[in-house]
Amino acid sequence: MSMRKKDAFTLIELLTVIAVIAILAAISFGITSGVYQRQARTKAAAELSALSAALESYRAQYGTYPITNDPGVMLKALANRVKWDGPSSDDTVNISERRPFIEPSKYDIAGTGEFWNDTQTLVDPWGNGYHYEFSTGSSWKRFGFILFSDGPDGTSAAPVDGIMNKDHADNADNIYAGSN
Repeated sequence: MSMRKKDAFTLIELLTVIAVIAILAAISFGITSGVYQRQARTKAAAELSALSAALESYRAQYGTYPITNDPGVMLKALANRVKWDGPSSDDTVNISERRPFIEPSKYDIAGTGEFWNDTQTLVDPWGNGYHYEFSTGSSWKRFGFILFSDGPDGTSAAPVDGIMNKDHADNADNIYAGSN
């Protein structure tokens, strides 16, 4: 009786190798998607922090935050593309010569035309627009602004009297900045 030399892998050995490769691929996919979500949340928090600082600088110069609830108008105000008509306004300075509070090219912007166009707004890492709300009205319990991202799920519950309900299910993954 002669012994034959084994020339090939058995079906069981091939299936075992394929299963191990599939498990390793699934693990690496899970790790990389988690890294992406953490990176996106970090980017949104950093952008909101920078926008919040720009809004504070705007208030220091003009005495109030941009008086609008439209994030596109807020973008134009922080880029100094909106003429200020307040009491401390310097009408002799051309708008394009004023120092911007933000550099729009460092942010993701959705819309058409140039960055100071009314149809443009800042977007978060998930492609949703950032929210900006401002009120000087006495109906708000606190004065100032609310600046936030809807987060990965793209949903949020509206603020009531200038306060976000962070316990609401739609606000669970939101990212906030602001003075309230």
